[in-house]
Amino acid sequence: MLKNFLFQLKRFKTSSILNILGLSVSFTVFSMVIIQCRYDFEYDTQFEKSDNIYLFSVKVPSAGGEFPAISYPTAKDIADTYPEIRNFGLTIWNAKIKLDRKLADGTIVPYEVPLMNATPGLADIFSMRIISGDAQKALSEPGTIMLSESIAKKIFPDVDPLGQPIYYHYYPDPLTVVAICADVPENSSLINGAYGPFTSFGERGNFSFLGFFEILPENVNSLVQNINANIDIFGTNDDAEAAKYFNEHPEDKPKVNLTLLNNVQQDTFQQMPLGKRNLSSTLSLLAIGVIALLIAFINFINFSIAMAPMRVRSLNIQKIIGISSRKLKYMMALEGVCFSLVAFLLSLFFIVLLKTTPIAQFFSAGLSLSANASTLVAIGIVLIIFSFLFGLYPARYITSFQPAMALSGSFALSRKSGKLRNVLIAFQFITAITLIIVSGFVKLQHHYMVNYSLGMDKENIVYIPIWQDLKDKNEAKVFADELMKNPHITGYTEANAIPGTLGGATAMLYEGKMMSVPLWMIAPDFLSFFNIPLLEGEFFTEATDTTTFECIVNEEFLKEYDLKDISGKEIKMNEQTGIIKGVSKNVHYTTLHLPIKPMAFINGNPHGQDWYGVIFVKITGNEIPKTMDYINETWSKFSNEPFDGKFLDESVAKMYEEENNLSMLISIFGLIAVIIAVMGVYGLILFNTKYKAKEIAIRKVNGSSIKEIMLMLNKTILIQLGTAFVVAVPLAYFIVQKWLESFAYKTPVYWWIFLLAGLIIFIITLLTVSSQSYKASAKNPMEALNKE
Repeated sequence: MLKNFLFQLKRFKTSSILNILGLSVSFTVFSMVIIQCRYDFEYDTQFEKSDNIYLFSVKVPSAGGEFPAISYPTAKDIADTYPEIRNFGLTIWNAKIKLDRKLADGTIVPYEVPLMNATPGLADIFSMRIISGDAQKALSEPGTIMLSESIAKKIFPDVDPLGQPIYYHYYPDPLTVVAICADVPENSSLINGAYGPFTSFGERGNFSFLGFFEILPENVNSLVQNINANIDIFGTNDDAEAAKYFNEHPEDKPKVNLTLLNNVQQDTFQQMPLGKRNLSSTLSLLAIGVIALLIAFINFINFSIAMAPMRVRSLNIQKIIGISSRKLKYMMALEGVCFSLVAFLLSLFFIVLLKTTPIAQFFSAGLSLSANASTLVAIGIVLIIFSFLFGLYPARYITSFQPAMALSGSFALSRKSGKLRNVLIAFQFITAITLIIVSGFVKLQHHYMVNYSLGMDKENIVYIPIWQDLKDKNEAKVFADELMKNPHITGYTEANAIPGTLGGATAMLYEGKMMSVPLWMIAPDFLSFFNIPLLEGEFFTEATDTTTFECIVNEEFLKEYDLKDISGKEIKMNEQTGIIKGVSKNVHYTTLHLPIKPMAFINGNPHGQDWYGVIFVKITGNEIPKTMDYINETWSKFSNEPFDGKFLDESVAKMYEEENNLSMLISIFGLIAVIIAVMGVYGLILFNTKYKAKEIAIRKVNGSSIKEIMLMLNKTILIQLGTAFVVAVPLAYFIVQKWLESFAYKTPVYWWIFLLAGLIIFIITLLTVSSQSYKASAKNPMEALNKE
């Protein structure tokens, strides 16, 4: 078998190289896709109790969505009331914090570490493996902290971390490391960083936490019904107005839901991406990987049959000297195994190379060969089996000719085999055209979202997170006033979030009607800074205190709740009364995946704390590098931290990173599919020119021109291409429409994308087949006739 394989490599160099190259590229795509899909499908499944971990969420009819949030009093009431709940844990992601280690010589070494505040039950629910120390103490006692193993080694490489002090940035009192836990998989809802206790939980209405409950699956449905029937989720029974409203409007009462954690996807909940990649994106990648694999194996069949005219004679001589057809058939099928084995080894080399290129950033899964060894071994076994099975057809076809016919050279392609080859080529064309169309619309949708108007300015605006980086938060205004001394800085304002990141909802009561809306805590000049116009009323005043607040609602607020003339009227929130100052035009406060919902801008301090964590700075757009240098220099006067200012438009674009990644992957893999498909077309035209060599020679002798012969050779392929285009257009249209349904705001479905995709494939195919058919038609006809 090995001798036969090496002989074929030597004899048919061009086709063998194209075969191995096509297989190796498709194997690379398939392997990377499977690695990513396994990463996605195994998200949150690696924990011992994965099948029993449920995420608590609340469906709020008045807010038009479902939110993964709970308060501590509500969680404790539910756990204490229902024995079906074995344990519960609350947490909140604090993004990254700054932790300082003080060395013996007084040197301070800062580290940026992900932080997750949690209750003690979280460690048990997720079966966190504690290497040393006491996790329950770390998640319950103030002044303590638990580190994951990798972070502990990073911060304390030279000493035992247990008992070591570490400082939360700018706070004088140290935190004591009291536990070390093993690292968790990257594809999970936990982090590899720091875990600390909560210092306070707030009231029943403080739905700021994620709640995880350990429950047996068979108890979930009845438990949800009992909670909704018996538990006062928001504590509305203590508020006479709210209780009255819900008694009169039970359809508006919030309802509890429990979702198995490993079923949570990023589009499960509105306004808060949580869990694994969207199933549609994962399945799209998987489909692309499978298609690339099929195209490559179809090419393998095409190349094998293309070589039939040159192999059938030698194979039948072997039949005559006593080798059975069955043995020849399996020998040729095993050739495919050898080709695939070489291609698979080459694909591993390609993965290693791609791991260091920008393509790797489109995958959330790591592409290390060692980390994915078991997956790659399984892929290799599957590919070898498939290559053997796909190799049986051309082996059966080539060994099916009678020796007398083969030795005379007068063999012919059967009608059945011809139809199959046409179907396979058409499949490749359909796939290539569809991928180009889908890739085009994914790219257009990404461009559409990035450039879509938010209803507010986003150009030439720099935002600077300050909540944990300023030495003194009270100096935020001093810092901003210092910036204004630069003539290229024209204004500043503050808020608690940037556009696109606002999440959650708060219950508000207006004239006896309960409604739930997201809040955007902003400085008084925020709306004028971003050129957000008012439809009625007036802008905020400068005077604020902790006993009242002002709010401006968006126009969707009026439309959703059928309200008019609300400026100047009172509205209630968390036992506090505020004034509605006016109504603004709609702005996109979340991503364009979601439609605009009612929301409220809040000016004031209704919770008695500093809400502003971001400063926005408007620059002229002239001498941007110098202006950014000035902001950086000014920042260094107020903070010891590196400057972390970003342009708002760039951050908004980054919110659609998944669409951009999907667009790039489909584009890259689509191009690969087109190249492999063209290889298949090359194999077909190569077969045709070999198979029809005598016919071409006779036609030339009888006066046929090169143009006529080229048309004869190209006609079948062009007909297949036209048929494939007719099939691919409605197929691609259906895929694009289904994909666009996940967006509230989407690009139009342009007809020219379909035409462009067909034109691209037509030109590439025409150039490929014409070059080979011209070569065949320009040959001296006597060469072919002399062989006969």
